[in-house]
Amino acid sequence: MSKTGKRVLITALILIGLGILAYPKIEPLFGGESGASAQPGNQGSSALQVEAVELGYESIQDRIYTSGTIEANESIELSSDATGIVTDIYFEEGSPVSRGDLLIKINDSELQAQLQRASF
Repeated sequence: MSKTGKRVLITALILIGLGILAYPKIEPLFGGESGASAQPGNQGSSALQVEAVELGYESIQDRIYTSGTIEANESIELSSDATGIVTDIYFEEGSPVSRGDLLIKINDSELQAQLQRASF
């Protein structure tokens, strides 16, 4: 037997096997009787038992609670070349400032003392 003949024979056997396995599932689709309706006690009755529940109206809330972080779309980071304690702040949050404006004052008492000593 040639290779082609063997392939055809094997394919045919596989298809026949699959058909035998699928037959019980597809038999009711073609008008055959299924296992439950083929029983002798069910042949005369056509009424089905149903359970019904009456639904009522109820309002629902469409809300999602979650946590997160809010970040401004514009921000600035202030830094200073000198270290020290901030004594005064000369701007309010959200107010516009210009380049060169005095924004904060750092405690400069030590620098003032050094200046006085140097000037004498």
